[in-house]
Amino acid sequence: MLSRALCFFLLLPISIAVSSQSYASDARANIIFLMDASGSVGEEAFEDEKRFVANLASSFDYRKVNVGIVRFSTGADILHSLGDTQSAIAVEAAVLGASYTKGSTFTRTALQTAMKQFDTYSGDESMRFVVLVSDGNPYPSNTQDVCDLKDDLNDRSITTLGLLVGDNINLQKLSCITDYEKLIPVKDFGALVDISSDGSIPSGLAVLRDFDLDSVLNKDELLIDTDNDGLPNYIDSDDDGDGVLTFEEDYNANGNLNDDDTDRDGIAEYLDAEVTEPMVTANAGPDQIVLDQVQLDGSASTVLSGLETASFTWLIEQSCADGDYCEAPFELVGQAVTVDFVMQGHYTVTLTVESDGYSHSDSAALAVYGMAYSPEYVAQLKKKLKKSRSKVKALREKIKKLKARIQDLKSRLHDALAD
Repeated sequence: MLSRALCFFLLLPISIAVSSQSYASDARANIIFLMDASGSVGEEAFEDEKRFVANLASSFDYRKVNVGIVRFSTGADILHSLGDTQSAIAVEAAVLGASYTKGSTFTRTALQTAMKQFDTYSGDESMRFVVLVSDGNPYPSNTQDVCDLKDDLNDRSITTLGLLVGDNINLQKLSCITDYEKLIPVKDFGALVDISSDGSIPSGLAVLRDFDLDSVLNKDELLIDTDNDGLPNYIDSDDDGDGVLTFEEDYNANGNLNDDDTDRDGIAEYLDAEVTEPMVTANAGPDQIVLDQVQLDGSASTVLSGLETASFTWLIEQSCADGDYCEAPFELVGQAVTVDFVMQGHYTVTLTVESDGYSHSDSAALAVYGMAYSPEYVAQLKKKLKKSRSKVKALREKIKKLKARIQDLKSRLHDALAD
């Protein structure tokens, strides 16, 4: 079944490793670092800044994260694009090879450059983060004020995090585009290197390390290891060790894991090892190859006792290349349904089972490769074919006779000219 297999692959617990493969830019997280290379930073401190960004970026799992690097001073330039090869080695090389440029602090220009990167390379469903590393206020203030970019950032669902170095930054000049708790004061650039060298990161950046993708990372998760497997919850794909992936324990399918407490014991299911059986499980059946009709049966789906009567909804969608004519998606309701197809091709059927506020979906693939015809219709086709063959045979005879006459006329003409 398509959807469950795909989700399982994406959420397997995996160690943080260096990868040399280039991954698609619609990964689940897209992170752009904005590196301040202005005159106030200084060449030595810029080297510390580079080491910090390289250390942090090299710790990411590039099967789940895309990273971009933008250096800014008087202007902004892309050192590593979200569209470039995504690997720890590639990003680290781009950062450590960056030169110090001096100049002003064009923070606004850097943010605009990052937004263009997201617009071009990140999918609509991806998580988007900007990490600003800077020791100064946007300058010159008359052209580099960032406050009016707030709506642009929000419209793109961009989370802005700031590592603000030293004592010279006015937080109000940056808090207009993000929350105060996302602006992290740091003593100096050397302190950043100390933070990243031992593998840790400031708590405010912990969301960047939410590798289990449960989207509920909080301060408690940084410390708690519910299932005692050696992995803190924020990087554990099965927080409670119950055999059900954290991502799949959103039983009411509302995107919030914290309000799923099916046994009413006050513990959310993704942290409750005692509950392993989902309230509702959809089963769309196997992938199939069919002619023009198929029987879809959702009887293998499960609904725990005590819930209201379940509803079964089937969505049938044809896979179609741009410009081709395709059958429009349609829905059928019922645990078992019959689907009559009018076009051949590849289809995806998705079954959604809902009961008492709980919901689950599952998909299967169908290949519709032909139309089935009745014996009577086939007999009629054979008769028409036989008649057509007779007509072709008669036409060939006429053509043969016509060719003979033409040849005879040519001979007579030749004789006449000879006389």
